[in-house]
Amino acid sequence: KQWYQRRVRALGQSCTIKFSDLSTSTEIQHSVNDRSLYSMSRRSQEVFQHSMDKGAISSVRYSLTFRSVDWRNRNSTCIVGDSNTGNLRFGACKKSTFGELMPGQRFWAPVASEINPSCCMGYSNVVLMVGIN
Repeated sequence: KQWYQRRVRALGQSCTIKFSDLSTSTEIQHSVNDRSLYSMSRRSQEVFQHSMDKGAISSVRYSLTFRSVDWRNRNSTCIVGDSNTGNLRFGACKKSTFGELMPGQRFWAPVASEINPSCCMGYSNVVLMVGIN
């Protein structure tokens, strides 16, 4: 998992953001004015679903999102490969894995045409070890 803090800067028309508690379905509404800044932790995104009623926005509105990745994930790595990557492991054990300073995940793709590009999103490093045929 990628752990990050999200900071959002809103520019343009004011609007209302709805936060729905995923465990109770309770809904909270919050007004966001022009040039506002708010911060959401990764944990808040696991507890709440947030949305805006796009039909209520009648003029230009920009929402700029800035993410700050936890220092432990700045070197996160995605390995996409075939059976040759089977012995590569992520984890905290320094003798048998890449160690805690290189978290990541391994994805199966026997040939280049079977690489799912979305599995590579959000990683600092992407390593491909697949056949070309």
